[in-house]
Amino acid sequence: MNERQEILRKMARDVSSWNGGFEDLDVYETIEDLCNELFSENPAEAARAMHFGEISGWNTADGYRLDAYGNIEEVDDIGEEIDGQEEDIVDAWLELAEEDERDGKLLEKYHDAGGEYGLEGDSKEEDDDEEE
Repeated sequence: MNERQEILRKMARDVSSWNGGFEDLDVYETIEDLCNELFSENPAEAARAMHFGEISGWNTADGYRLDAYGNIEEVDDIGEEIDGQEEDIVDAWLELAEEDERDGKLLEKYHDAGGEYGLEGDSKEEDDDEEE
């Protein structure tokens, strides 16, 4: 993942921790990390999730997550998935920022890393307000 995608992932985690959502971007680096975090109390459930999941190799993918059925699946390109949700992530994070005075430096870092969303819409809305 590039820097912009890492920042978007952080924004998605912020939104998820407050309002839920973007669970599909909650990816663990290794199968061990996922199992230790999600199945530490129930190793049999971890075995079931691996058996019925889609794992083609041990720690060979970009990451691992649970699918809709609670089975472990590989994530081949999380950066591509983040890119596909970029505008939604930024919009949701900005809504949080309005409610909670989020750190504007994260948005600044996102724009410095090549992010396109967040500033244009804000300035356009301010211009519309001034005209009324």
